[in-house]
Amino acid sequence: MKTTAFAGYQYVNENYVADGLRCNPVQQGVSKCSPYPDSRKAYDIDANWHLFRLGLGVDADIGNGFYFQGEAVAIPAGYYDAEATIIYQAPALGPAPNVVSDGTGAYGFQAEGILTYDVTENFTIGAGGRYWWFNSGEVPTTYAASTVFPLLKSSKTEVTSERYGLIAEAKYRF
Repeated sequence: MKTTAFAGYQYVNENYVADGLRCNPVQQGVSKCSPYPDSRKAYDIDANWHLFRLGLGVDADIGNGFYFQGEAVAIPAGYYDAEATIIYQAPALGPAPNVVSDGTGAYGFQAEGILTYDVTENFTIGAGGRYWWFNSGEVPTTYAASTVFPLLKSSKTEVTSERYGLIAEAKYRF
């Protein structure tokens, strides 16, 4: 078995676009929620994560052609910034981008592992999984950011990003 320790930087960009807006029946006519057609873009956000990573990796020969590779990563520090455009409220919030968040204090963790099997000397198959979780911490957020008199929100915004998935592979070595 071989164990490694590492430190590094990771950049993650996420872009989300939503079409249309539906309101709960109790919100219609009471709050600021009004339906927006599905054929029109209602919301667009471009978020960036700058993360400091500290991790441990392991490569293990389990025997009989089986191998395990894995990583566990702590993210003790990071920076989060995002620019959002809430299009259905553009008259009140101004042109794009009309909501801006940025600040330090991001943190999280990541884990991944894969179990492989040598079918032959040259052919290997494997399966595993991956999980990532990030939190921005509380970051200052400005509404109507692109107007002459931006509105500052007194409370801060907190954003969480979570990703997970399965890994399947087949390798042939020449």
